[in-house]
Amino acid sequence: MTFATATQALKQTAGLFKDGGTTLCFDLAGIERADSAGMALLVEWLRLAQEADIRLRYARPPEHLQAMARVSGLAECLSPDPATD
Repeated sequence: MTFATATQALKQTAGLFKDGGTTLCFDLAGIERADSAGMALLVEWLRLAQEADIRLRYARPPEHLQAMARVSGLAECLSPDPATD
């Protein structure tokens, strides 16, 4: 989730927020690299979920992503979901 991939990831996932579900969970375990654009993508997904009244959870965020979230003041939004962790 970097500047090079975030825009495409947003385009590929935008429809998930329009399907009318109640819960959406992104498994972040496979994220090997992330930068500020990746963090912005996570925040945008939260915004889209809020607009669509969807409960969004991030499962298994890797430590490097959690560290970025802490520095950015976004640690709470990346708290692992105990139901999927």
